[in-house]
Amino acid sequence: MIKDVLKELKDFSIMVFWWMDFARFMKMAEKFFSVWGFICATYEIEDIALSTTIVKDILRNNFLMILIGSAIYAFISTKKVLNYTATIKDTGIKVSLSIGSLFWAKANSFVISTNTTFDTRMDNEFISETSVQGQFQLKYFKNNLQSLDKLLDEGLEGVLPIHLNRKVSKCDQYPVGTVSKVNYKKKHYYFTAIADINEKGKTVNTSVENVKKCLLGTWEFISQKGHVEDLAIPVIGTGRAGIPNLSIEKAIMEMIYSIVDYSRTKKISNHFYIRIHPSDIKKNSIDMGELNVFLQCMCNYRQEIIEEHRV
Repeated sequence: MIKDVLKELKDFSIMVFWWMDFARFMKMAEKFFSVWGFICATYEIEDIALSTTIVKDILRNNFLMILIGSAIYAFISTKKVLNYTATIKDTGIKVSLSIGSLFWAKANSFVISTNTTFDTRMDNEFISETSVQGQFQLKYFKNNLQSLDKLLDEGLEGVLPIHLNRKVSKCDQYPVGTVSKVNYKKKHYYFTAIADINEKGKTVNTSVENVKKCLLGTWEFISQKGHVEDLAIPVIGTGRAGIPNLSIEKAIMEMIYSIVDYSRTKKISNHFYIRIHPSDIKKNSIDMGELNVFLQCMCNYRQEIIEEHRV
C-alpha cells in the first residue's frame, strides 16, 4: 500500500517538475520584469515630460496589488498545458490528449496493451513493473495473479489460439489485435495483444502494423462486446512492445488517426483520453503544441485528410 502511494507521488512529482521547470521559471522572470520595466518607464516619462504624479500615486497606493498581479500574469502567460481536447466533426465524440498516469483518468474503461500469449508473470522482469500492465497488476492483483489469469482466460473464450510448446510462459498464442475484457471493481479493462514474445518475454517481429492491428482490434471488440463510455488509452507501442522507429509522437498520431477514422462510422466512446505518462515527458522532448495541431486538424477535417491519406 505504501509502495503504491510512493509510486503515485513519484509520477505526480515528475509531472510537476516538468510543468514548472527551470526554463519556465526564467520565462516567468522575464515576463514579470517586463511588466515592471514598462511601469518604471511610464513613471520616468511622466516625471520628466508631464511633471505629474498620477503613475506615482497609483503605484504607491496599489503597490502590493500590482506586484501580485505581475506575478500572476507571469505565471499564467507561461504555463504549460496539460490537456488538449478536440471534438470530432459531426459526431460529438471528444478526443483528449493529456499528461498523467493512465489510471488517473476520469474514465470507466481502460485499454492495456499486452503480449499475444496474455502472460502475466512478473518475475525476472517478464512483465515490467513500470509498464501499464505491470502497474495494473501491482495495483489490483499483486499477490493474486492466478485470479487475473482466470479473468483473462474467460475473456478469451471462443477465440482460437495457436498452441506453442513452451515450459515457462503460456502456450496459447493469439493474433495481434485480440482482446480480453476484464471487469474489475465496476470498471472495464481491455487487454489487447500488440506483440508476440519469446519464452524470455522479449518481443519478436514487431512493426508499426502491430499498433494499427492492435488499435483496430480494440475498437472492433468494444463495438461488439464493450460499452459506449469514456475510454482511457496509454501511448501504445513505444514501451516493451519494442517497435523499431516508432517515436512517442508518431505513436500518438497513429492513435489519433485510428480513433478518428473508426469514429466516422461507429461510436464506441463518448470521450477518448490518450494519456502520456509523466515519465515519458521527462525522457522525451515532446511538443504538445504540435500534437495538438494534429489533433485539431484531424478532428475538424477528418474526412478530407483520411480520404487523401488512403489515396
